[in-house]
Amino acid sequence: KRVVAAVYDHNLNNLVKAAVLTREHVEEVNKNKDFGDNCNVVKGWNSETRYQIGKSRFEVRDFYVAVTSRKNGVFVWLKKWW
Repeated sequence: KRVVAAVYDHNLNNLVKAAVLTREHVEEVNKNKDFGDNCNVVKGWNSETRYQIGKSRFEVRDFYVAVTSRKNGVFVWLKKWW
């Protein structure tokens, strides 16, 4: 039950832990500054904040790019491990 909750709360740290990828995540952050920057952007969002009214289009764009960037995107990195 906790693993499912960790996945659906959209918290990057919880998701990485649930996927048992903490070591790999730390290694990637340490060797890839752009990926680390993207992780920092994503960490500021969760299942509640993504629906908040008042986010600027720049904040939303930065989040989208941090998640989907083909080279250093957080989701792209996570998909490597599927």
